[in-house]
Amino acid sequence: RKSRRAQDQPTFLKRVWPWSPSPRHPVGISALPPFMAPLGLHNWAGNLQYSASKLHEPRSTEEVQEIVRRSASVRVLGTRHCFNAIADAEELLTLAQLKGVVCMDVAAGQVTVWGGTTYGELCLVLEARGLALHNLASLPHISVAGAVATASHGSGQHNGNLATAVAGLQLVTGRGKVVELHEDEDPGALHAAVVGLGCLGVVTQLTLRVEPSFSMRQRVFDGLFLSMLSQERLDSVLGAGYSVSLFTSWRPAAVGSDDVEFRVWLKQRQAGSESRGQHRWSTVEQLTQGADAPLGGCIECGEKQHVYKGMDPTTCTDQSCVGPWCDRLPHFSFDFEPGFGDELDSEYFVPRASAAEALRAVHAVAPTIVPFLLVSEIRSIAADSLLLSPHGERHVGADGSVALHFTWRKQEAEVMTQVLPVLERALEPFEARPHWGKLFAMTRERLEQLYHGALGEFRSIMQQYDPEARFRNQWVEATIGSAEPSGSEAMGSDRPHSRAKIVPAAAEGVAGIRAGRPKAAGA
Repeated sequence: RKSRRAQDQPTFLKRVWPWSPSPRHPVGISALPPFMAPLGLHNWAGNLQYSASKLHEPRSTEEVQEIVRRSASVRVLGTRHCFNAIADAEELLTLAQLKGVVCMDVAAGQVTVWGGTTYGELCLVLEARGLALHNLASLPHISVAGAVATASHGSGQHNGNLATAVAGLQLVTGRGKVVELHEDEDPGALHAAVVGLGCLGVVTQLTLRVEPSFSMRQRVFDGLFLSMLSQERLDSVLGAGYSVSLFTSWRPAAVGSDDVEFRVWLKQRQAGSESRGQHRWSTVEQLTQGADAPLGGCIECGEKQHVYKGMDPTTCTDQSCVGPWCDRLPHFSFDFEPGFGDELDSEYFVPRASAAEALRAVHAVAPTIVPFLLVSEIRSIAADSLLLSPHGERHVGADGSVALHFTWRKQEAEVMTQVLPVLERALEPFEARPHWGKLFAMTRERLEQLYHGALGEFRSIMQQYDPEARFRNQWVEATIGSAEPSGSEAMGSDRPHSRAKIVPAAAEGVAGIRAGRPKAAGA
C-alpha cells in the first residue's frame, strides 16, 4: 500500500455478526458493492476487518490534535496484534509516522519515545547506549503505545507488565488538548490512565524507565509434568529464572496417560547483572539435580526449539549462548518480520497463589479445548498498582499473577461459542481476568465483579478526558460501558486527574519537544 495521510471511502459501514451478537468480536462485513466497502484493513491474525472508511497518518502532534477535533469517531491503530475489535472506529489513526526517540536522560534512567515506536526499534537504540528495559513481550514488533495501553507483558515473578515501565505520558484528549502526566508530579493520575485501552486519547509520547544493559542466557528443557506441579513446585519453576515460560499442548504426554508435559523456556540474567529476583541456579546441574532443584528430572534440549514443537526455529531468539537482553527476552527475533498469523489468541490471568489449581482446572476441560488448540503458554507477572491492569495488587494480591495463554486454530466461531465459555467457567473460581486485546467471552457484568469497582472509576476518567465520546466504540460500550455526559466531569474539574498539565496548542511544537523532555507551556 502506498502511504497517504488519509484514505477515504464514501460510507462508514457497520459490521454484521453472522454467529454472535457480541460487538466485541465481529468477524466480517456484509457483501456490498466495492465502492461502498471500508478500507479493507485487517488485523495481524486476519480474523478482523476494520470497518473504518478513513485512515489518518499524522506527522506531528498538531496534526493529531486537528484530526481528533474534526472526527466524530476515531481510534488509534497500532501494529494490529489485537484479536478483537478494541481498535475499530469510523476513522482510524496510525502513528507510523511518529516513531523514534524524542529524548534520553541517562542520569535519570528515562527515555521518551514517540507512540508509534516498536519495541524492536527502541531496543536497538537502547542497547547501543548501554541501556535496557526491564522486560519485553514475546514479539518485539509490537508498538510501545499499544502494548502499554493493554497491559501486555513478558514473564518473570519480579517483572511487572510493560505498562509498569511508564514514567510519563503525553496524550491528545477528546477535545484535542495535549495533556501530560508524570509519576513524579501525580502518580495516581498516571497509574489510572496508563492502561487506557485507547479510551482516553491518542498517546503521542511515552517516557519509560530504563536501566543498565544486561546479558542473558536462554535454555529450553523438556520433562516437566503436570503431576509434578504442586503450588510450591510451580512457584519454584516459574522463579528459576529472570523470565520463565512453560509451553504445552494440553494433550496426553503418552498414549493411555492422563498426564501433561510442559516444555520450559528459561531466561537467566548473567552474574553481575541481576537487579531483581536473584537466582542461585546458574548451571544446568544446579537447575536439574538435587532435592530442591526447580527443574529436577528435566533434560535440556540439545537443539534450538520453536514454541510449536517440530516447527523450524529460525525465527526464534538464540538458545545456545549468552547475549544481550534484547536478543534473549523475546521468543522471536526482531530480524524476522512477522507475516500475518494463521492463529487466534486468548489469555487469562489468575492469582499466583492459586495457579497450580487453575492449571488442573484447565486440564479437566482439555477434551473441549485440545481440538482447537495450537499451543498454550504459562507465564508469571508481578503485581502492580495500575487501575485497569489485570495484575493489579488489589485484584491478585502481592504475589502477582500467572498468565494462561492459548493460541487457537483460526476457527473463531467455534472458539468463541464452544471453547471460551467452557474455559471461562472452569477458571471462574480463580477470578481469571482476560487480556484486554485478545478474545474472550465474558460479559461486562462479570468484568465489573472481577475489577472490584475499577471499571466504574475508569468510566469517570473516560468522561473527563473524552466528554464527546470520540474514542468510544462498540467494543468499549460492550466491555467497559460509558458514563452519562455531565458538565461536572469535563477536563479541569475537581477530580483526581485535575493536576494533569494541559498544553496550549500554540505552545506545543514538535521542534520544542525534540529538544528535551516534553513540558507544558510555562512549566
